[in-house]
Amino acid sequence: MSNGKINAALFWPIVVFAATALVLVALFVKLFLVADAPVALVIAIAAVAGLLILSPRVFDLIELTLSKEGLSAKIREVEEKVQEAQQEIKQTERKIDELFAETMSPAMFANLKKMASGHFGKFTTAEGLRRELRHLRDIGYVQVRGHIGDLPREGADLSQYVTVTPVGKEFIALRESFEEQP
Repeated sequence: MSNGKINAALFWPIVVFAATALVLVALFVKLFLVADAPVALVIAIAAVAGLLILSPRVFDLIELTLSKEGLSAKIREVEEKVQEAQQEIKQTERKIDELFAETMSPAMFANLKKMASGHFGKFTTAEGLRRELRHLRDIGYVQVRGHIGDLPREGADLSQYVTVTPVGKEFIALRESFEEQP
């Protein structure tokens, strides 16, 4: 307040608070003046007392619900903070997904994609390819028929021996989703 003026944003909450307080006082006076107070009067006093508690924030309320479970109130400021937190969580999840998708080298990812196509093509099982296949198998992205050490040294199509699992296909889709975005 400055120069005796009430801030416009505070005026209506103060009026509502004062009016609610007056109604509560009137109900209490009636309660004490009447010998056997009806149950409705006691309920009214409780309801007005609840409104008195909420009245300073009444203009911040988005929703006020009374049900069997009790009184439920949604306050604008709280809702906004919840929405901000949810946005931050989504952004963090996206960053984590993107970091995870980049954990595989481009060469290994290219081979995984070729295996997923079902037509890998000609191959030579040098030690590097065997190590790569063991890694992909161990993390659950591929299944190898038989043992990796038993693969022929050369072949027409590696896809005859190796299939990509559903988890491997999900990883491919995740990584490609980040590669498509600018």
